[in-house]
Amino acid sequence: MTSAIAAGSHDHPTENGSAEAPLDVVRPARDLAPPIARTEPATVAVKLDTVEVTGGLPPVDHEFYVTQGEVYTSQPYGSKGKLTESVERLLDEEPEYYVFNGAANALAGDNALTAKVGETVRIYFGVDGPNKTSSFHVIGEIFDKVYQLASLTTEPLSDVQTITVPPGGAAAVDMKLDVPGEYVLVDHALSRAARGLVGKLVVSGENRAELFQSATPATAEVEHSEHSAHRLD
Repeated sequence: MTSAIAAGSHDHPTENGSAEAPLDVVRPARDLAPPIARTEPATVAVKLDTVEVTGGLPPVDHEFYVTQGEVYTSQPYGSKGKLTESVERLLDEEPEYYVFNGAANALAGDNALTAKVGETVRIYFGVDGPNKTSSFHVIGEIFDKVYQLASLTTEPLSDVQTITVPPGGAAAVDMKLDVPGEYVLVDHALSRAARGLVGKLVVSGENRAELFQSATPATAEVEHSEHSAHRLD
């Protein structure tokens, strides 16, 4: 294991170092081989298989594949040079790094996810673990559709803020992008962001100021009531 994990370079995630393009798309389910036992739980093995459903999911403009995991090192977070795995920290479930796609701060900078205003994106999200459950959230967005528990055949949930994905689990989320900006991918156990678990979805395009205007302007009575309340405070 090297400091590539700490530096944010990608040894594993995808062919081009980004999250766009499937890691593995497999069909049909009956053709899948039995799972292989994991023999090195302290390392990050980024692999997310997608079994396409008959007829497919509704089309979107972009599909991204994102996995979350932990790395257990003897050296503290941010150390340079060769890193050695710590079995003790692994057994105590105390990781030094939390990572998206195999590296700290992997989905930022040149490797940030990108899209445009008006487009729809789908994120296939999996948790490689080996130990920690994720509360996956995109700051500034709501998931329009959520396919839970790695099931693409059950009816999706609508208008979801945060999803829970356990180790070995997965989900798919759809979002329609209405305004430009940098949307931040996090685990809502937010202290993990300080240990490398941050990604960006950069959305370009024209701003839509009308989305931030109140549809029901305050009346004189409401304004008077608010001022009175402030005086009481």
